[in-house]
Amino acid sequence: MRFAVWGLLALLTLLPIASACADSGGPLSPGDYILIADHSCSLAFVLVDENGVYFATAGHCVQVDQKVLDKDNKLVGVGAFHYLNPETGSESDGAPGEDFALIRVDPSNYDRISPTVCGWGGPKGLYEEKPGSGGVKHYGHGAETQILPDNQKQGYNLDNNNVAFYWTGAGTPGDSGSSVLSDDLRAIGVLTHLGAFGGTSDNGGTHLDRGMQLAADKGGFTHLRLVLTGEDPVAIMNEMKANATKSNLTITATTPSGNTTNPSNGTPPANGSTAPATSSNGTDRQTPGAVAQPGDAAAKKTPGPEAVLVLALIGVIALGRPKTLK
Repeated sequence: MRFAVWGLLALLTLLPIASACADSGGPLSPGDYILIADHSCSLAFVLVDENGVYFATAGHCVQVDQKVLDKDNKLVGVGAFHYLNPETGSESDGAPGEDFALIRVDPSNYDRISPTVCGWGGPKGLYEEKPGSGGVKHYGHGAETQILPDNQKQGYNLDNNNVAFYWTGAGTPGDSGSSVLSDDLRAIGVLTHLGAFGGTSDNGGTHLDRGMQLAADKGGFTHLRLVLTGEDPVAIMNEMKANATKSNLTITATTPSGNTTNPSNGTPPANGSTAPATSSNGTDRQTPGAVAQPGDAAAKKTPGPEAVLVLALIGVIALGRPKTLK
């Protein structure tokens, strides 16, 4: 009987259902159902950088370049980053804080993306309090959502160290990868592990800041930014892209001596190199030897030959003794 129930629930996780946040053709939001190969998971928070828009999820949900479909079997995007430690092929791989992935949203879906967590609202910021306390709010598309229409789950006993976090609450297979919020609607992270099947148990996840750091260190996603509720992720991406272009733009002008100048906007280039020092008006600073300092020769000049000649002429005229200049 136990195996029959598990088999039925496993089958149900592959049967997409409608929800208030995931109607056919509706927005893509944190908490939505996703299908990857032969298993289902849930979407977490929306992140952006200058190269794209992403949904966070659990590392055990998706591999790099793996296609991700929505409840209507339409393409959401592809896996862009995957981290799972340890990773041996076992269902027990990974651990809270060691399980994270990014899904790069296909541009055809840009007008469908909503950063607002289904059912609850938010995120309004990033939760970073240690050791944490209070309750959590969670929304996912686990097995029970095939039977019960309400995917909102309230948990309690939050414990957080900004790498992994834990709480007591309900969760079922299929909730993996979904977003977990604090009671004040700040983003905590991605659900990755269930303490026990069904009912109330101790669950765990990867803190969002930890996930973004993993993506930066191991995947090169160094400029990821959390999109808050009410913000436009595509507009933010385009702004970041424009700023990155300005930072990397190099305009060279050859000087008579053969040296080059390199105007800069004063911000470090995105590739990590050091930008030229700039003055307050945005132009390159001159080399120290070319800048006139108080008390040097550029500030106090000795009269040249022309000035001496003029002074001598004035003196002759003043004395009334004209003299032919040769």
